[in-house]
Amino acid sequence: MTPLAPQRIVVSGNWAIPLFAHTHGVVGVFLKGWQANGIFMRESGFPLGAPAGFYSSGIDPALPNPTALRSFNTCTLLTTGLRQNCATTDETLAFIQQQPNTLRTLSGRFPSLRPPKVPNADVSLFKAFRLHENWQLQFRAEAFNVTNSPQLGSPSTSLASTTAGQVGLTQSNDPRNVQLSLRLMF
Repeated sequence: MTPLAPQRIVVSGNWAIPLFAHTHGVVGVFLKGWQANGIFMRESGFPLGAPAGFYSSGIDPALPNPTALRSFNTCTLLTTGLRQNCATTDETLAFIQQQPNTLRTLSGRFPSLRPPKVPNADVSLFKAFRLHENWQLQFRAEAFNVTNSPQLGSPSTSLASTTAGQVGLTQSNDPRNVQLSLRLMF
């Protein structure tokens, strides 16, 4: 069985920022001892679900240069004999509509059709301030999806509609999220 996301890399790190390490006094309290964390993730997309009510004509529906308006070959032969969702009149058929009351022969997913996934990066910056012998106050600044990269939805696999193969403009991941916090440790 093919893995759902065959290529995935996650890189994370923590850096104790060495700037102002030898600074003393009030300035040293605020400027030294900061730490930064980061997580970066990049992965291939998940396989696109196959359309219901259709079976494959035997060709790979992947296009060499997919776009948001045409992510895969949607050229379909209907049971009436008409061609639908074809880019040109001589485009190779990718799907054939099933006759009523017939069994599905098409797989549930297309391993060759993988909508792209955008890379994601999360970062944080924090510092602990000693208030008393056993008391610390930690300041944290965190940013999730720091690049604010939108992940658009998957292309429509509804071959009976005019939007077949088109990517919707709805963002499926969270936009950049920045949060500041104080944590009292005792």
